Amino acid sequence: GLIVAVFFLTKRLFDPTVAWFSAIVLFATELFWRFAVSGLSTMLVMLVFVGLLWCLVLLEREVREPQWNPRAVFGLAVLAGVLVGVGCLTRYAFGWFIVPVIAYLAVFGGPRRGVLWFVALASFLVVISPWMLRNIWISGAPFGTATFSVVEGTLMFPDTRLGRSLTPELGRIYPSMFFYKLFVNGKQILLTEAPRFSGSWVAAFFLAGLLMSFRSPALQRLRFFILFCLPVLIVVQALGRTHLTDDSPEINSENLLVILAPIIIVYGVSFFFVLLDQLELPLAFLRYVIMGAFGFVVCLPILLVFLPPRPLAVAYPPYYPPVIQEVASYLKEDELMMSDVPWAVAWYGHRQSVWLTLNAQADYLAISDLQKPINALYLTPQTMDAKFLSQWVRAGEKSWGNFILDSMIRREIPPWFPLRAAPVGFLPEQLLLADWERWRLSTPPTRVDGGNLGTSP
Repeated sequence: GLIVAVFFLTKRLFDPTVAWFSAIVLFATELFWRFAVSGLSTMLVMLVFVGLLWCLVLLEREVREPQWNPRAVFGLAVLAGVLVGVGCLTRYAFGWFIVPVIAYLAVFGGPRRGVLWFVALASFLVVISPWMLRNIWISGAPFGTATFSVVEGTLMFPDTRLGRSLTPELGRIYPSMFFYKLFVNGKQILLTEAPRFSGSWVAAFFLAGLLMSFRSPALQRLRFFILFCLPVLIVVQALGRTHLTDDSPEINSENLLVILAPIIIVYGVSFFFVLLDQLELPLAFLRYVIMGAFGFVVCLPILLVFLPPRPLAVAYPPYYPPVIQEVASYLKEDELMMSDVPWAVAWYGHRQSVWLTLNAQADYLAISDLQKPINALYLTPQTMDAKFLSQWVRAGEKSWGNFILDSMIRREIPPWFPLRAAPVGFLPEQLLLADWERWRLSTPPTRVDGGNLGTSP
């Protein structure tokens, strides 16, 4: 769907040759295939973004050379706001596209620019307001836990500290924290992520093509819209960066610049053909040779994927689906597990799972005793292979690091921990504790004598 939408948009803006070549480059971009199989919503928001570009192109044409009903521009402005709203409901950060949309309408909206950007903003708010009110009613925050992503990764809440805190001290937040996070992450985005955000070096042609002037006002103005989007997305991506980017630097839901990749590729391909048309070739067929060589080099990354050595089918450590499914099968559907990879337990094992708390005693008991009983604890190399000093010892006396040290050195579970049953075969890479020996019995025993790691058959 994305390739088809980009093809017809490119055909409208440029010519069939650029459209076909852009479609081939999109199809052969390895980054898009990785996002397509990742389970993320990135490809969907890309499609919504291309729909937004279609809307802005038609709106710009109606402002410059009206061909439809005089009120069509207002309908297109409403549609632009609705598309941004739909994208925001798909991924909250997409809502920031309303800023470049307003800027675009305020600059290129013609005599009715003031009304157009207001209509777009109003329609955007109408789409997202019901969901925001629902979130406020349930969680007290307009975007749920995503509201606090700007705080996560700051000096006060490094790594995963905020997400694993039961009572985060949000009152100690100070403004300089956000500036520090913006500058640190923004520098990294500009140095390492922005040069390769399109998944292909065709983006270099786009950057070089910024110095080229198009005859078509639509192409010029659409390029300005892309330039409006770039600084907004860089700031939003820098401030919204969390541990998800550290875990998977490129394929993650916080990669916003990749949303611009399809239109960046289109402009890059168009600039390539502009340069090609300026070459004085002695033989006509050399043009096709150059086009073929260009296409081959662009497609080379995805071609190399199919060459040996073949990548592993699992991302271990820390994820090994068969073990996760086996561990989850010990619990009933209404029972709760605590894990350092709760998303994997929910995805592969289809069981309820809560994230590993910061504290192994007070925070753990606050959930198990006061909210819902925790029936099992499952730790992967995500925790078992953590840094000894900074992530184990310095975390405190009742930290999970000290808990693991006591369990591995003494080969027994600390006496104050309620989960006492432990099967063999998990240590030292993983750790599984349960309230009773679920892997042996179908019903809970009347009495459990556990606590000695490695003795259960």
